[in-house]
Amino acid sequence: MTPPSRRRQLRLNLSHSASGNQPGVPWGPMLLCILIYAFTGLFLASFPAPYWVWNLALGGTVLQTVAMAGPRALGQMRWLPANFLALLSIIGTGLIVVALAIAMNFRAPAILDEIEVNEALLSTGMIALVAIVTAALSAITSAAVGDRMLAVFRRFQAMLILAALCMLGLGLGGLVGLTFVAE
Repeated sequence: MTPPSRRRQLRLNLSHSASGNQPGVPWGPMLLCILIYAFTGLFLASFPAPYWVWNLALGGTVLQTVAMAGPRALGQMRWLPANFLALLSIIGTGLIVVALAIAMNFRAPAILDEIEVNEALLSTGMIALVAIVTAALSAITSAAVGDRMLAVFRRFQAMLILAALCMLGLGLGGLVGLTFVAE
């Protein structure tokens, strides 16, 4: 039986690309993942939303990181587990969209007599669009980073690292939002 370090080296040799390069830790995509989740945290903290909105965002983030629903990760699984993980990722993305939409709708109260219907519809549409785009970017980025990390780490290790990166991004964005943006 080969020692664990030798088995890991063999696994890495099998997973290298056709050009002969060893896969490395994807530092750039990991930084991008932190940045996108930082924007999500910034949006959540910038508006005077209730604290439970953060629970929705954290729950969605955990579901996305557990699923790691990238094409490489899902391609290695059978039909039922792959679709279950894709469903988890979709639910996680939906929770982040709901959290962002709720947070962004908590803005300074305007005088109701001065609000026009067209202005309110445009504002609500823009808020929904920003929430959907931000959540979609976070889901796509976490899935892509998860796929790249699977070439280097085991699934559980990649999931924990990805969850830590996403939580770090949410926390840093929230800190910036509370410190510099929130009134």
